[in-house]
Amino acid sequence: MKKTNSIITISIVTTILILICIYLILIKPVLYKNYFKNTIINPTLVALDLYSDSASNLLIGTAMQESCLGRLSNNIFQIKLNTAQDINTNYLAYRPALYKAVMKLYNNSHSLEWNLNNNINYQVALARIVYQRSHGELPNASNSKALAEFWKNNYNTYLGRGTASQFQSIYDNYLFVGFSRCIVKYWLYAKHDSK
Repeated sequence: MKKTNSIITISIVTTILILICIYLILIKPVLYKNYFKNTIINPTLVALDLYSDSASNLLIGTAMQESCLGRLSNNIFQIKLNTAQDINTNYLAYRPALYKAVMKLYNNSHSLEWNLNNNINYQVALARIVYQRSHGELPNASNSKALAEFWKNNYNTYLGRGTASQFQSIYDNYLFVGFSRCIVKYWLYAKHDSK
């Protein structure tokens, strides 16, 4: 009787552990992706008056590609300090309405560098402006290949190590390919940082 009870207990615990793993590996990343898009990216784009489905999808794909939605870096879109300075000096300075909207997102109590690493709404705004400056028309929101190519040509550029096929793979298959790639990238960064 005791052996039967312990086998049942082990089976229940094993089932619970499997369900927890399924949630953490398969469900939570998708929920987080949707949460991030619907509660951070979209409201920020609306505040800037730059919302479109294409912009929203492009930015969620960019965040997944650049930092695995913040799992690899606080600077989710990997925006460099000199890029932010250039946007402020050479783009926003000539667009007062957009400048005002962006500055509503900026935390004046802290430096530009702090905002790039800690102020997610400001990061979204700058990433959107990188694409806004590109002069190209945003691709169709449902065309992941076009989104990937637009990211590569206008955000990562020919100098960057990322590829359009990596972006598309993460974007199309985030549940399996993208999230597992994020785990590998995280492990590699953690290993590199520990040296």
